[in-house]
Amino acid sequence: MTEKVLLNIDGHGHDLNSNRAIRALIVDHFQHHKKQLHEFMSRVCQLYDLRALVSTDSLTISKVDLDQDKGAIMVDYSWSTHYGCDGYSREKVMHERWPFEVRNNNIVFEMHMPELHVHHEL
Repeated sequence: MTEKVLLNIDGHGHDLNSNRAIRALIVDHFQHHKKQLHEFMSRVCQLYDLRALVSTDSLTISKVDLDQDKGAIMVDYSWSTHYGCDGYSREKVMHERWPFEVRNNNIVFEMHMPELHVHHEL
């Protein structure tokens, strides 16, 4: 069974036909609910490096696309990995597209959670 991240942002009283209004609602929601996204973002980053540590505070929305009742936001966020040898570390920025739908005056994000891979070091 695939896990999902479900975010429901109340849009009552706002113009949900406006990219600007939708962006403002999403930005406000994410600023106050970043912890809801932490595990999702961490799992995405760990697909690239198992030691990746995501910075939820780095999450930004660069673009909103809306076509009637469906849309997507372009997000950027960073992660870093510290390897412990000679202070070697690596930092990367993720650029992703997160789709959403407008349903019953709500902005709804429903995203599949990446599988959690457990690796054992010998």
